[in-house]
Amino acid sequence: MAHRLRVDQGSQARSRAVFERVVLAAEGALDGRDWDTLTVEDICLAADVSPSSFYRRFSTKDALLDEVHERWLRSRRQAAMLIAEGQFWSEFTQDEVLNLICQAYIADRAQSSARSLSMFRIQVSHPRLASARQRTDREILAAIAKPLAVFVDRDETDVAFALLTLSAAVLAAVQPPSPFIEILGWTEDQLAERYVVVFRRMLDL
Repeated sequence: MAHRLRVDQGSQARSRAVFERVVLAAEGALDGRDWDTLTVEDICLAADVSPSSFYRRFSTKDALLDEVHERWLRSRRQAAMLIAEGQFWSEFTQDEVLNLICQAYIADRAQSSARSLSMFRIQVSHPRLASARQRTDREILAAIAKPLAVFVDRDETDVAFALLTLSAAVLAAVQPPSPFIEILGWTEDQLAERYVVVFRRMLDL
């Protein structure tokens, strides 16, 4: 009688837990610093794992970077899809929809501004990752620009340009130290309201 290979579920769970601790430690270390300044030892110390445990799960430090970068892109895609597929398109006013989009951009940039800065620096020396981010940016832009163009009855290219301008402006606005929030004393809600005004003017709404 053939023997079936037994799988130790407890061992698998422990291995996955270590994998997640390493990834979370790497994400936490990306606080604006360059990836190249981090060592495997730094990450292992933060994750409370041994180097041998690290290398059983990641062949190199850059293999870990691939996982961290893909998760970052995935979270951005998921946030964009929540907007693109939302029910509010038929339920909200024009200003409410634009305000929601502006708030989503601000929340995305504010919550991950330090990590985004690290990622942008990483992509300078990792063209493959830069290409992956550009593909994700195009997916996000297309997903949001198409329904928004229909909603405001404007050319999709014009809407895409306005969204790109909004994205760049928001990144500059919330990147610490934030000139809008810290110097002008605005809240994120007030900042979103101002961006709605700018957005409407760009599209002559």
